[in-house]
Amino acid sequence: MPIGSFCHLECSRKIKQKRLDSARRDILYESLSPSETFITATFVFIGQVIFSKLWLTYFQFGPLEWIWRCFTYKELIPIRKKSF
Repeated sequence: MPIGSFCHLECSRKIKQKRLDSARRDILYESLSPSETFITATFVFIGQVIFSKLWLTYFQFGPLEWIWRCFTYKELIPIRKKSF
């Protein structure tokens, strides 16, 4: 399910979203109408869902989730899926 993939990369997605919000606020906030903002946000969301699905086709975790697990277990955990 695509939304499940989206939620599986929660930490990485939140950090990326913060960076996008800062850039979007500086560049687009004053120049877009509310409807244009909604459309932009919808396309960004759809893009994130597609990216998450593609990422999880090849990898077990998001990049920040992988780093978190490596530090938690104090060992280098494989990030790539064994077969896809």
